[in-house]
Amino acid sequence: MGLERPQAGSICCLGEVCRSEAEFQAIRGRIGLLFQDSDDQLFCPTVLDDVAFGPLSLGQAPAQALASALATLTALGLADFAERVTHRLSAGEKRLVALATVLAMAPTVLLLDEPTNGLVEITRARLIAHLASLHQAMLIVSHDHGFLARLAHRTLRLRAGRLRAGSLTDQVRQQP
Repeated sequence: MGLERPQAGSICCLGEVCRSEAEFQAIRGRIGLLFQDSDDQLFCPTVLDDVAFGPLSLGQAPAQALASALATLTALGLADFAERVTHRLSAGEKRLVALATVLAMAPTVLLLDEPTNGLVEITRARLIAHLASLHQAMLIVSHDHGFLARLAHRTLRLRAGRLRAGSLTDQVRQQP
């Protein structure tokens, strides 16, 4: 997404080589990034404001952005959260709302950084069920092998600075 630039090599994303800020901006609207810490992602006074922020920043009219936000909250079973104060939500509620902020922008690809980190089992199961129902491609960074086993079709493991391909079963066996 261009948040960090490589010191060597190049970045090709969604078929486009990205070197400049303008090139990264062109693909950012097609990529949804779910931060590991939802508090880094949520900053508006209410849930509805947070979820509508992305569509607004992509150029949707305010009424359309609110409709997108409400539809996304409804799809996640969070319609009753619309007027809640974001900073008063539980960690699990914040994670689901952060996911809603990403999905409201209708991204082509989802980047998920430790999406189950710190979640209680019921919220974890809800998150997994919803992610499993999505059609977007997902790039997931996670230490939660049970979660990966439910969603991942292909895995890579970072070890000693190198990515290695393999099955999830093999990688779980290789855990130190």
